[in-house]
Amino acid sequence: MGEFFNVVESKKVYEFISNLKSIEDSEIIDIRESISRVSSEDVIAGEDLPGFDRSTVDGYAVKSSDVFGASVSTPAMLKVVGEIKIDEEYTKALKEGEALKVPTGGKLPNGADSVVMIEDTREAGEYIEIFKPVAPGQNVMRKDEDVSKGTTVLKKGTRINIGHVALLLNLGIIKLRVSRKLKVGIISTGDEVIEPELERKFPHVRDSNTHSLKVFLERLGYRVNRYGISRDDFEELRSFMLRSFEEDDVTVSAGGSSVGVRDYTVEAIDSIGKPGVVIHGVLVSPGKPTIFGVVDDHPFIGLPGHPSSFTLSAFTFLLPLLKRLSGETDWMLRPTGKFRITDNVFSRQGRETFVWSKRIYEDGEIFVKPLMFKSGMISPAAQADGFIRIPAGVEGYYEGDFVEFYSISESLLI
Repeated sequence: MGEFFNVVESKKVYEFISNLKSIEDSEIIDIRESISRVSSEDVIAGEDLPGFDRSTVDGYAVKSSDVFGASVSTPAMLKVVGEIKIDEEYTKALKEGEALKVPTGGKLPNGADSVVMIEDTREAGEYIEIFKPVAPGQNVMRKDEDVSKGTTVLKKGTRINIGHVALLLNLGIIKLRVSRKLKVGIISTGDEVIEPELERKFPHVRDSNTHSLKVFLERLGYRVNRYGISRDDFEELRSFMLRSFEEDDVTVSAGGSSVGVRDYTVEAIDSIGKPGVVIHGVLVSPGKPTIFGVVDDHPFIGLPGHPSSFTLSAFTFLLPLLKRLSGETDWMLRPTGKFRITDNVFSRQGRETFVWSKRIYEDGEIFVKPLMFKSGMISPAAQADGFIRIPAGVEGYYEGDFVEFYSISESLLI
C-alpha cells in the first residue's frame, strides 16, 4: 500500500506530475477547429508577413531625406504624383521631391522609406506642404517585420488560442497536427451523495463537484466520462475505477480521500496495480487529503469531497496534471499577477494556503478582495473569480500588501 496521509509539500506533487508520461497519439485537424488543442509539432512560417512594405497610417509615402527639418514655419514642399488604393500598386519608383498618397495598409512604392501622417500635411494644388519630419521607417511596417519566413510561429506543446489561429490562417496554414484529446474519467463517491435533480433529505448532499468539473474540463477541450456515484463500498468503488482505467487516460475521484473508516479510495487503487498510491496528503489548505497514484502508467487523482477543497485542488493539481499529460510545455500553475489586497488575511501555520478572492477596481487600480468563509461552504466559489496564494512560510498578509492572484475565469479564455 502507498503512503497513507504522509503529507508532502506541493512541490513534491509537481515533481510527481513532471515525471508522468504525456500521450503520444496525434491527429491532423483543420486549424479552424484547433482552439484549446495542443500542438504536437513546431510550425514554421513559409512566407513573410505582411509580405510587402506597408503604411501603418493614412498619409503620404516619401523619402525621409526630403522632409528633414520640416516645420510649421518652414514646411517641406513635395509634388504629389498620385494616389493608390488599398488593393493597388504604384509601379514606378518614387523620386526625390515626390510624394504618393497612401491609405493605412497600402503598399509603399519603391524609393519611399517612410510615411507622413495626413494630419501633418496641407494640400497646395499639385503639391503638399509637410509640417513635420519623419525618420526612415517611420509609420511603415516592413515586409517581414511581423513574421519572417523560416521562423517558428508555433512551438510543439503549445495550447492553441484564437491568436494562434489568426496567425496561422494569415500564413496560409490550414492543417495542424495536434495531440489527441485526453480522456478523463470522473467518479463521485459517498453514501450521502445524490444527483442534483433529486430531492434532498438529511444527510444528502447534491453532487455539484463532478458535474461542474465535467463542464469545466470539456470547455478546456478534454473528453470526459462521468461514471456516476459510487457508494461507500470497496467493491463498487473498485469496479468504477477498473472501468475508467480501461476507458480513459486519467481517473479522478471526488470524495473518499480522507482517513475515515469508509474512505476506500487508497485501498481500491492499491488493489488494482503497482505502484498504486504514491502521495496521500499535501501541505495545503484547503485540499490536504488529495491523493495521487499511478497504475501501469495510468495516473489517478483523488480530490477532497468538500466543494471548496474540491474546486481549488482541481485547479491547483488536476489541471496541471492534465496539461502535462496532454503534452503542454507550460503546464505549471502560474499566478495571473500581483495585486494589493483589500483586507488582512491569515493562514494556517506550516501550510500553503489558498483563499477565494475577487478582483475589484478602484481609482484606476486593481485590488484583490479575499472572501472569508467557513470550511465546506460553496457560495464563495460562485462569488470569486480566482484565489490568492499564501506560501507555507508566511503567516498572512496585511491590507495593502501585494499578493499572488490566480484567475480561474481566465483559464477559459483560450
